[in-house]
Amino acid sequence: MNRIPAVADRALSLIVGLGLLAGGLVLADHQLNWVRNWSQRADLTAVRDTLKESWMPWVVGLVGLILVVLGLWLLLAHLRRATLSRIRLSNSDAHGRLAVDARSLGTMVASGLEDSEGIESCRASVVDGRSRGQMVLARATIDARTDGARLLESARAYQHSVREGFDGQLGARLLMDKPRPRRGRAAAPARVQ
Repeated sequence: MNRIPAVADRALSLIVGLGLLAGGLVLADHQLNWVRNWSQRADLTAVRDTLKESWMPWVVGLVGLILVVLGLWLLLAHLRRATLSRIRLSNSDAHGRLAVDARSLGTMVASGLEDSEGIESCRASVVDGRSRGQMVLARATIDARTDGARLLESARAYQHSVREGFDGQLGARLLMDKPRPRRGRAAAPARVQ
């Protein structure tokens, strides 16, 4: 989330919170007569006259439209792109910024995993894991003939290479899918006569 939505989010939370608090205090004062002696009947003629004005529906509609647009803007501002396009490295300083193209890194990691034993195909991307930090998320389809020990060895080697290659700045996660069924018709059994 950028700075502007965060500030707007805090400001709106403060306004709504103070409004609810003030409304609650007014209702409590009306019931218990702490500050003001409220009459039993409130004079609402001014409110009724204002609500009967011809411009009032337009104002209510405009305020509603502004609130809907503001709500959608805040909702969309909170949605963070899970996939990152660049990774800023920790060696960046005032003299320059070091960054890695995340798409290229994902392609390289995926091709490296496809060369591993027991993995048929792989896709990888760099994601922002929020509480876990940035990580390379790889999704691999395993070979049906591979045993679990080889897959575990490939997964550990992948995690170690990513962590060591980025000095622990990036995490690594490997999701393994079951083997996909082959497309097309199954081969017909040979007939011997």
